[in-house]
Amino acid sequence: DIYLSTAFQPGDFAVISVCSNTNCQGDANGDDQISFMIFKDIQPGDVFIITDNGYERTTAGKWGNSEGTYQVTRTTSTIPAGTVITIKLHNSTPYFEGISPDNNWTFANIGWTGTTCVLNSGGDQLYFMQGGSWNKGTSSGSHDATYTPGVYLYAFNTNNSWTSFINSTQQSGLVDFMECFNMMPGVATDYIEYTGPTTPATKRDWILRLNTSSNWSTRTDCATYFTYNIHQGQTYSILPSSYSDGIWVGNKSVNWFDCANWQNLEIPDKYINVQIPSTGVTNEPTIGAPPSGISGAECNNIEIQTGRTLTMNNAASRLDIYGNVIQNGTFTATNGVVNILDDNSSLTSSSDVTFYNLTLNKTLNTNTFTINSNININNTLTLTSGILTTGTNRVVENNASLSSIAGYGTNSYINGNLRRYVSSTGLYYLPVGTANYYEQASINLNSSSGLSYLDAKFTTPHVSSIDITPLNISINGSILNELLDYGFWTITPSGGTYNYDVSLTSRGHTNAGATAAAHAVIKRQNSTVDWVSEGTHNNADQSMGSGWVTAQRKNLTAFSDFAIAKSVVGPLPVELIDFKAEKKDNNTYLTWHTASEINCNYYLIERSTSDMDHFTAIGTVFSKGFSSELTTYKFVDYDTPNEINYYKLIEFDFDGYRDELGVVAVNSSNKDGMLSVSIIQSNDSKIYFDVYNISGNRLWVELTDLNGNILTEQQFEISEPIVYRLSINVNKGFYLLKVSDSKNLVVKKLIR
Repeated sequence: DIYLSTAFQPGDFAVISVCSNTNCQGDANGDDQISFMIFKDIQPGDVFIITDNGYERTTAGKWGNSEGTYQVTRTTSTIPAGTVITIKLHNSTPYFEGISPDNNWTFANIGWTGTTCVLNSGGDQLYFMQGGSWNKGTSSGSHDATYTPGVYLYAFNTNNSWTSFINSTQQSGLVDFMECFNMMPGVATDYIEYTGPTTPATKRDWILRLNTSSNWSTRTDCATYFTYNIHQGQTYSILPSSYSDGIWVGNKSVNWFDCANWQNLEIPDKYINVQIPSTGVTNEPTIGAPPSGISGAECNNIEIQTGRTLTMNNAASRLDIYGNVIQNGTFTATNGVVNILDDNSSLTSSSDVTFYNLTLNKTLNTNTFTINSNININNTLTLTSGILTTGTNRVVENNASLSSIAGYGTNSYINGNLRRYVSSTGLYYLPVGTANYYEQASINLNSSSGLSYLDAKFTTPHVSSIDITPLNISINGSILNELLDYGFWTITPSGGTYNYDVSLTSRGHTNAGATAAAHAVIKRQNSTVDWVSEGTHNNADQSMGSGWVTAQRKNLTAFSDFAIAKSVVGPLPVELIDFKAEKKDNNTYLTWHTASEINCNYYLIERSTSDMDHFTAIGTVFSKGFSSELTTYKFVDYDTPNEINYYKLIEFDFDGYRDELGVVAVNSSNKDGMLSVSIIQSNDSKIYFDVYNISGNRLWVELTDLNGNILTEQQFEISEPIVYRLSINVNKGFYLLKVSDSKNLVVKKLIR
């Protein structure tokens, strides 16, 4: 590395004349004389690099290495700013020579041995640099030299273009952001001088003069050049100035990528804060298609002050913002993309801000982009990494395309308010959440009329009790007891009528149910009314995994608050309506009906003769597995023994667990009426029920909880065919009452 005494900036050197063959002065054929003006004092110990190797001769970002690279060091006395320094570059000793104001320099070749830094006739280039490291590459001619991370001071070119990848000693590419700090008058020449104004001017104005091709004159040969040689030995006045990085002035045009439009003549990079000031601006900036080799405009912070307008109007327009946005003027985006990058940042604006395409791609998923005004996106919002935080403001996606919001997920979403415009049908994702969790919602519009947009947000914590047991909301035979405790969604339409399906995914909760099918979507009009169950629920649509639960509800016709609720015990694997047995001739016909089935594999039928102590399996019936519809099952026991026969119905789920659903008995071909049970509610600690149409002389009563645990078993002798009123002592809760006679089984669900 080269350590500096004085730190120079781009443009502190500026070439003012070139003679690429000084043989008319008694020098060897091909020796050069170059004059350049300095805009900062050079002090003893200051070190610089000069090379005529071409940039990107064969490889992007790398240098040729078959030509010369010199390190020169100032030895004694200060050269003041404004001085024109004249040097000669020779093909042989002394290689480097100071002509004016003196020769107080030392020189070292830091390239490959035998290489020299001299300009070819017919076109060549020279770069001045300071600091950094020159790595000369693997071998002379490999053209893989590198220079990093120093400062490029100036470049000049006696060709009429900067062109990469020509693999020639006479061509070179131009290093990025050197557009204003290079001399290329526009015509290829070996003898040329600046002949424009030399009156006192600021550094910026001097550079702009030197960058104007009409201010240069071509000399025909060496002798003519030295007839004039107007700059050697001169000192020009530089007026004091104070220029800041990233200040737009627009002196030349509207083009963001023209360095002449920036106060310091440098196009901003990602580290520079950009300001488009209220005063001192000639042309308003436009970010159009970037020049070759540049992906787009970039900056750290950007401020658009009052009265100023920044425009993006090309499909290739791109602005990468690594810091904050302050917008008090006008931002007009009819095309292109704005990328919000790096770590935490914010947007502050005096009015709504409209983007064409907006991408959030932060360094970390937890980095935030916080807005203090509404933002509108007219084409695509891409959420790749980071959290877009709205506060009381809103993100508005105006494009009704299904793909107008892309990339969202746990890595990136909206913490706050989203308005998404929609078509009459289609699946629309609403990627909302909180500072800590992504709480996705989606709406599948089956049909709609008069609907323009949906507003969505997620609220945490709940604003009402999560205990919903008193509401008696039942799904497929199970009472919903509790809301998932992290929060709830609010989805509000612009108006109209609609039929839709909703899907919600909760992540921040701590009280998930035991199984996916224990969950369901419920809704309410607002926080002043109770939660209700509407639409169509299917247990098979619910799912869950590590840290998340997804619940769905179909065929809804009103929007509202939404939440995911759970049943404490989960849904019954089988909701049995009845189990009946009837003997005809020598056969017994078994029939049972179910209201719903979850994870049910098959039913096993067992028979016991004369007693209920020893049952033997006699057959199986496969189930639908998952069903929310009334289903009928039948089984025939052929050649039934001429005894009292008891039949037990057992459900097996896909995980191998079993549930004994009940027992019925058959004693000959009883023709009595069907067993019936009527529940009579009670305000004390008892449940009363009436039983009638009893077959045979015995009645069995069993009370279980919803998990199948037997709480009470009773038998009653029946002496006459009357209505029997019975009672059971129970605490508050949910129960199954099973009543059977010699022919039928009736199951009732009790809530007290």
